Amino acid sequence: MTKRLKLQFADEKGTKRMISIDNPKENIDDAGVNQAMDEIIASETLATKDGKVSRKVKAYLENVETQEFNIG
Repeated sequence: MTKRLKLQFADEKGTKRMISIDNPKENIDDAGVNQAMDEIIASETLATKDGKVSRKVKAYLENVETQEFNIG
């Protein structure tokens, strides 16, 4: 099972942008996620079609299970 950390941000107009981080480090907590999101906003490198992100919307850890099918 693969884990993904999903971080959602928004710009001043409310347009949202989600980033996904595959296989984040174990034992990640609220403080670590908040700090990482604050650093992303401060870096001013992440933007939406309407401008740079300026606030955090939500963050969550997603467990992804892959099931392959025999097709041949």
